Amino acid sequence: MDARSDRNAIPLAVDLDGTLIATDLLWEGLFILLKKNPLYFFLLPLWLTGGPARLKQEISLRVDIDPASLPYRQELIDRLHAEHREGRVIVLATGTPRKFAEAIAAHLGIFDRVLATDGPHNMTSGRKCSALVAAYGDAGFDYAGNSRHDLKVFD
Repeated sequence: MDARSDRNAIPLAVDLDGTLIATDLLWEGLFILLKKNPLYFFLLPLWLTGGPARLKQEISLRVDIDPASLPYRQELIDRLHAEHREGRVIVLATGTPRKFAEAIAAHLGIFDRVLATDGPHNMTSGRKCSALVAAYGDAGFDYAGNSRHDLKVFD
């Protein structure tokens, strides 16, 4: 097996916010929500009492995003397309709500699997690490991320 085949045998997990795109969909969704109806501002503290996953879920239930309009990091997208064409498994692993993550994955057409915030489970930090290890084994995947919270993936 050559080096390229060895690399392609290891899945590549990619974070969304700040890595695949140059923004954070929580903030994007919040701005869309408040533009739609500023009175939602008064519900934010209530939603936050349920934790970050609930806040994200409540926002995603009320707004849609346009995946084509997001500020993608084109160099990374090009690299992921090349890796995907070579047969590498590409995983979108994100704290973004599943609804948004699935829409982005469908738009880009390069992801074999999506791990995202779903219901009460915020797919960040330790939870993201646990999900990746459960799916691919300890040290059984490569990871591209940008946040200090992503460091848990490497523990």
